[in-house]
Amino acid sequence: MQYDEFIKAVGERGGHSDREAALRTTQVVLADLGQRLKGRGGEPGSPASRRAQGPSD
Repeated sequence: MQYDEFIKAVGERGGHSDREAALRTTQVVLADLGQRLKGRGGEPGSPASRRAQGPSD
């Protein structure tokens, strides 16, 4: 998948009406993923720490 195709898919799946919103969403999600991979989820019990653990099901 090419970059433009990926951004278009993000926009379609996220219900974004414009490319800029899809780009911002992509940047935020990838930045958060990068922090999780680095192990910087925040203090134990914090919302960031719980998000880093993933879904609770």
